[in-house]
Amino acid sequence: MWLDTHNLVGVISLPFHFIIAWSVIVFAFHDVLYDGLSLVYSDQPMFNRGANSAVEYKLDQLPSVQSHLNKIEQLADGYRVESIEYSGLTSSRPSLGVTLMNEHTMMRNNSGDYIYMNPYTFEVRASSLAMNDEQYYVPYVASFFSLHFGGIGGDLGRWIYFIMGLLGAFLFYSGNLLWLEKRRQKQGEQTKANKFMANLTVGVCLGSIFGVVVAILSSKWLYLINISINESYLTCYYIVFFGSLIYSFVRGAAKSAIDLQKALFAACICIPVTSLLLLVIPNEQDWAYRHFSNFSLDIVAFIFAMIFLFGAVKTKHRAYFGERNSIWAL
Repeated sequence: MWLDTHNLVGVISLPFHFIIAWSVIVFAFHDVLYDGLSLVYSDQPMFNRGANSAVEYKLDQLPSVQSHLNKIEQLADGYRVESIEYSGLTSSRPSLGVTLMNEHTMMRNNSGDYIYMNPYTFEVRASSLAMNDEQYYVPYVASFFSLHFGGIGGDLGRWIYFIMGLLGAFLFYSGNLLWLEKRRQKQGEQTKANKFMANLTVGVCLGSIFGVVVAILSSKWLYLINISINESYLTCYYIVFFGSLIYSFVRGAAKSAIDLQKALFAACICIPVTSLLLLVIPNEQDWAYRHFSNFSLDIVAFIFAMIFLFGAVKTKHRAYFGERNSIWAL
């Protein structure tokens, strides 16, 4: 182990265990709530698609965009319009889809709330916002989605969720390292159970982080070659995760801890390098740093690259020059 975690684990373990306990309660209630919806809806569908209108509209009847914005402002006070999409304007079912953002409230989707209306009559057909007093349940439903996806608080809330996830992996990783060392000191020798747990600790913890980093990195390249990113995230993650887990059992905990941290360094450093390459690719300069979140991601990736490089060096030093009977020695 390359960090002195005696004090750090004690500091973060109590609040983190409280977070875990609270999360279990919240998600258990989340499942109970959604299972209970069947008692309300029975065999009826939860969402009904409205019938098509007998009227076919023409473009010369379409109100101005400003009139649509004024109506949206009345319906969603405090929100800003993120995007507007028109569809089927000359059909019997025209639609105006609006994405709304408000980082100071709990939104239904991580990308924002939405309103779908008839662009000619301004009739609201679907919305994630409460349109009347009878829809008192809408804010409660939105809170579950917002807490689940980490959408509350905008980019700051997402980074907090990200840090909490890393703390979970780090707590498990550091706690197991300390526990295995104390167990070895009491037993006086390494057992197969100790070695198995050490391999599992390195493979699961570093493998899960490695999988997330590769998924982020792959999204940049998959975007360039027009491959569905959402369908590829899980594939990239689980290939890397299970590959890391298998590697930790093949090479052992000490060796795999060094190699996986080196691999994490390389993957993290490739994220900002990829963004820099996008600056010289035609028609991609605006995409690379259009939003601050893209820039902040590269900064965080570079910081973690240095952390993993430092960790690999310290872990290697411990493996070769530390206590020889340790499970982390080579």
